[in-house]
Amino acid sequence: MLIPFYIVENIMIDAYFLDKLTHSEDRVLLVKKGKQGLPSGEIGPIPYNLVILYIEEGFRATEEAQHTSLRLSEILESIFYNQSVYMRNREREIMEKTMKKIFRDLYSKLLSILKDSPKYDLTWHDISVRGTELLFDGEADKVYTRLYLNDNRFREEVDRLTKQGKPY
Repeated sequence: MLIPFYIVENIMIDAYFLDKLTHSEDRVLLVKKGKQGLPSGEIGPIPYNLVILYIEEGFRATEEAQHTSLRLSEILESIFYNQSVYMRNREREIMEKTMKKIFRDLYSKLLSILKDSPKYDLTWHDISVRGTELLFDGEADKVYTRLYLNDNRFREEVDRLTKQGKPY
C-alpha cells in the first residue's frame, strides 16, 4: 500500500498514520530522513496544517507524560529483599527520563523546522507486511515494525489497509 509523506527540508513525515497511534508522544517516531518516492497514491494525506497540530499535540504529550518514580516501599523492599529488582527499577526510571528528554528535543527541532519552512513536497512510499515485519519500500523498517508489534491501534489500521488495499 502506498502511504503519503510530507517532505520538509529533507525530513519526511508520515501523512497517514500520524493520528493512528495509541500514544500521541510516539508520533515523532513517524519522522524519517527525506527521500523521493512515487508522485501519487490512492491514500490521501492528512492536511499539512493538521500534521503540524498533531506534532504539537505529541510534543505536549511528551511534556505532560508522567514518569514512574519508585515509591519508598519499593525501594526499601528491593534493597532488603532483592537488590537486582531495585537496580532494574532504577534503570527503567532512568530510561524513561532519558527517552522523554530525547523525544522533547526531537519534537522541538521538528516543530521549528515545520513552522519556519512553509514549503513542502508530497510523496508516497510503499509499506507492506511480511509476517510480523513491516517493510518500507521493500526493506525491513525497525520503527514501523516496532509500532506494528507494540501498538494495537497502529497494527489494526495496517491490517485493515493491507486487507482492503485502501482505507475507504
